[in-house]
Amino acid sequence: MSSKNPERTFHSKPGSKYEEDLWKIDQLYKQGFTLETIVDYIGLSLPTVKEILKRIHENNSPLPKTPSKKIDETARKHMESVIRKNPSVTYNDLWLGLSASGIKVCQTTLWYTLKNMGYSRTKGKFVKSRGDE
Repeated sequence: MSSKNPERTFHSKPGSKYEEDLWKIDQLYKQGFTLETIVDYIGLSLPTVKEILKRIHENNSPLPKTPSKKIDETARKHMESVIRKNPSVTYNDLWLGLSASGIKVCQTTLWYTLKNMGYSRTKGKFVKSRGDE
């Protein structure tokens, strides 16, 4: 185990070099640096460094697995059609309709998807922001 400090060049915010920087954690670990030394150098918590090493070991990637696209384009078009026909439809009714179609998502995913599609609820109705029409 080495107590010497590694050369510090870590980028702590996501960006073009972020994944490279996460790989540095593994490189430093393989070079024999202690977890405590890596934590001090990187500036991340010990549990985060351990999680990154675990991801590299299990998935051969330091990045978290990307979630699958649970609500595909067909489901989005279906939701838009339902909203156009009945702007007063509730989140729960949309969610139940998706569930009946075999698309199992949590209501939060549905809410974020509609928000990303430009929809919001105003006075009990779905409205689409003007820039998205």
